Amino acid sequence: MFLPPIKISFIRKAIIFAPLPEWKYYSKKFEEGQHFSWLNINFKFLRGNNLLVGPVLSSPALALLIEFLKEKGVEKLLFLGWAGKSPFASIVVGELLLSEKALSLEGTSKFYFKNKKIFSTDKKFFQKISNLLREFNIFYRIGTILTVDAPQVVEKNLNDFKLQLMKVQAMDMETSALYALSNFYKIKAVALHFITDELGKLSTLRPEKMLTQTRENLFLFFRNFLENDL
Repeated sequence: MFLPPIKISFIRKAIIFAPLPEWKYYSKKFEEGQHFSWLNINFKFLRGNNLLVGPVLSSPALALLIEFLKEKGVEKLLFLGWAGKSPFASIVVGELLLSEKALSLEGTSKFYFKNKKIFSTDKKFFQKISNLLREFNIFYRIGTILTVDAPQVVEKNLNDFKLQLMKVQAMDMETSALYALSNFYKIKAVALHFITDELGKLSTLRPEKMLTQTRENLFLFFRNFLENDL
């Protein structure tokens, strides 16, 4: 397949922002860097061979990106997304979820691990990220996330997916692919999610309105992650 060339020889760390609003916010906060695009994905190359990427929605798009990052030698990844709260979970809309596991109901992960449905992050790296979040006084909850390709189907048929939703705190479209590929390629990766709504409930509040302080604290956390060894 044809892929446009990129004049970058090595990437050490990367932060992937799934939603466009998060990409816009954090790419502006990191003022210095070289902007470019690749396959309709935006990149900002920072000093120290670090990279910001976004927006990246869906497991197939994320898989293509991680394949590229792997070829460039990436060692560590952070992922920030939005997720819908499971109606059976105690997590609250507006909180931050740190996912140690992902339950897959999507197809991308199966190309890397045919018979596996639950994917975990690297335990030592996960603990380091957890500790760093606490250092920056960022409140978060630890849990499991459900990853699907068609979230509308789940939302319209919650009872059909009750068994899976009772095992998780939230649902997204990318995390199981993130953990599947990172396990496959021996890349250390952790996913964080803002809980922006609840599955099955209509919300008219823009997620950005409730995330102001946590976003600012996360910027300091992200900067520390990129500039220091973990």
